[in-house]
Amino acid sequence: MLQKMSIFTKIIILIAVLLLPVLLLYARSNFVSVNVVEQTLKNANREQLSFFVSQFDAAIQRLSASTTFLNRELNGLSVTDGDLSNPISDSFRDKLKMKLETQKLFASWDNELSVFFPRQNDIVSTNPSLGYDETYLQYSVKPNWQVDHVTVNQYNEYAFAYYEVYPFITSGQVKDAQYIIRIRFYERNIRNALNQFKASSIRDPFLFHPDYGVIGSSSMNAATTEELARNLRQQRLASSGISELTVNNNKYLVTYIQSKQLGWYVVDYVPLENILTPITTSRNYFYSCVAVLILLSTLAMFLLYRHVQVPIRELVHGVRRIEKGQYSSRIRLNTSSEFIYLFNSFNRMAAQIENLIETVLTEQIRSREATLKQLQSQINPHFLFNCLAFMMSMAKQQNYSAILSMAYSLSKYYRYTTRSETSFCGLRDELAFIKHYLDIQQMRMDRVCYEIDVPECYLDLQIPRLLLQPLVENALIHGIEPEVNAGYLRIAGAQNGKMISITVDDDGQGMDEQERDMLMKRLNGPLTEEMGCGVWNVNQRLRHQFGKEAGLHYEVSPYGGTRAVIVLPLQQQQTKKERRAADV
Repeated sequence: MLQKMSIFTKIIILIAVLLLPVLLLYARSNFVSVNVVEQTLKNANREQLSFFVSQFDAAIQRLSASTTFLNRELNGLSVTDGDLSNPISDSFRDKLKMKLETQKLFASWDNELSVFFPRQNDIVSTNPSLGYDETYLQYSVKPNWQVDHVTVNQYNEYAFAYYEVYPFITSGQVKDAQYIIRIRFYERNIRNALNQFKASSIRDPFLFHPDYGVIGSSSMNAATTEELARNLRQQRLASSGISELTVNNNKYLVTYIQSKQLGWYVVDYVPLENILTPITTSRNYFYSCVAVLILLSTLAMFLLYRHVQVPIRELVHGVRRIEKGQYSSRIRLNTSSEFIYLFNSFNRMAAQIENLIETVLTEQIRSREATLKQLQSQINPHFLFNCLAFMMSMAKQQNYSAILSMAYSLSKYYRYTTRSETSFCGLRDELAFIKHYLDIQQMRMDRVCYEIDVPECYLDLQIPRLLLQPLVENALIHGIEPEVNAGYLRIAGAQNGKMISITVDDDGQGMDEQERDMLMKRLNGPLTEEMGCGVWNVNQRLRHQFGKEAGLHYEVSPYGGTRAVIVLPLQQQQTKKERRAADV
């Protein structure tokens, strides 16, 4: 395999073999480095975020636990001698409010403590602006932490509330409860926690819930956060996970963990480009060096190609053209290398061969032209003998009009055949000549009728003279004349791919398969005394003029007799027509 390759191809393969292992080794090393850094970054993010979520959940759990403490405090107080079904006294209200304020101060997050008394339609809260709303309370009291939108100081924010109902009610109606404790904190507490977590790193964490939205730090990138949240909504999130998301053509490493207390996801994202910049920079430097090496290698290959490969290729092509018989081929290439000596030697050798070949070729062309003229001239006596025999027959019958018509047709015939300036004619002229011939045959046999169906687009095609007359004559004499009930003859033309076929059909006695095979063997063999020269000449003229693709063959006619088929290359015909038009 290597022996068949050129030197230029082998050098290219050698350069590729030298560079490819280096590239593969570095690509593997870079891939491993990036994976190690990404895995380390993922583990670190997961650990730090897990620690933050655990602190976050612990703070919320402490808030929810404060309701249990308040329940014990409430059990120690009395309202109207311990009966909480009566209106709340002022002394009880003051004591309870003091305990609520005290409990609020002990909490690490800013919160709001409220105690609802459904039976009294009353409320005691650290927020003096709150009033008792049984409809809101009935809608809001549910297990776990609940999320709501509230307006605080003309600012809309999320509020998270946790309810404890005493005693536990089974009816689902809050009015059946003795009292309900609610602790509520606002979004700003979460934002402060995120600010503290963000201050200790380059992260930008936020809380996310698919149904509610995003809570971020005070300095969060709103556009990036919203786009990341949109991508997260499209995923089926587990309790924790790590994803690589692309936002605005920037790739981010996104870590998320679900809070067990709130059910929201704490999401942290880090731009991978910031982390991988040193590795990317080193990779780019390496690839730049490789690119310079490839550029220099390409330059060296170009010089080798221009000054070595191209001259060798031209020399090889020149030798191949000589092998194909194109002896006028010369190598013309501007070069100042040592190949100029080889080119000049090749051109001198080609010129000497061309001179020798032209001498031999001229003799061959003359011999071929003489053969073609001889073949064409053999048709004329054959046709003349048949016409004279017909005229003699008509003279015996004293049919002078037929003799005159035959004489007129013979004059047309010889005028047509004696045009020696070219051996080709248009198909239109050949068909007009055939009509004269068939008109004469109709006078001889009144049962003869004919049809010519050749498309107009083929009438200007150039064919050898007297190509159809022997076929029509054979169809009449050997096909129609022996059969008393026969008399129909049809000439048609059709195209089949790049070839055009001209068919001559008759409804005469026809030939069986064995007779057709024997006739085809004689057509393709040398001329013998048993073989009539008419159809043999037609086949030989087609082969001499158009090559092995052209020729004459016989088939069974759909009209019951024999079909003679002439096949000509359409492209060659058109080329000759254009050449004749150019000569004119």
